[in-house]
Amino acid sequence: MADPRLARIIEQLERLAAGDLTARIEPSEADDEIDAIAVGLDMLSEDLLSRRDDDQLSRQVLEDVADLFEHAPVMLCSVDLVSGSVRKANETMIAHQGVRGGDLVGMPIRDQVAPDTQPALDRALERLRRGEEVRDVAVTMVPREGEPYAALFSATPIVERQGIARARCTIVDIEARRRLEEQLLEAQKLESVG
Repeated sequence: MADPRLARIIEQLERLAAGDLTARIEPSEADDEIDAIAVGLDMLSEDLLSRRDDDQLSRQVLEDVADLFEHAPVMLCSVDLVSGSVRKANETMIAHQGVRGGDLVGMPIRDQVAPDTQPALDRALERLRRGEEVRDVAVTMVPREGEPYAALFSATPIVERQGIARARCTIVDIEARRRLEEQLLEAQKLESVG
């Protein structure tokens, strides 16, 4: 007659295969090879359970980072420094520029700014190609529809094995900030008069 512990080991293996990582086998008093297999399966279950938790945490972190990128309060994009085109843009930038996401990807970043501020952007891109960071370059963004607006362009180069080929960029709409500051000043003036 077969050892009943083997049936429990097979049952635990079936439960593990089905994704149940909580199955455990109590070792017997025999303390032999079969018990060693049972203890080994318990250790494997514990290890898989901790890895599953780590994988779930990793997935959650990735989801949180993706959400932060897409819904950040500033425009974020990745720019190919060889072609000067947008590789990826967040929802905030897509909304500000009044384009569909697919339309913005592949479009030169300089096409998003007014002609009079394109030279400043070109100088910033050249600095990025040399591996330098760029901070608060004043540009005028030109949305597909609506009025142009003042913005600050900042970026850092992304260094890869083959050199510097991309940059991560932030664009802050300072026009909206200026309007809010003007409204605050106006409200303070009215308050002081009142």
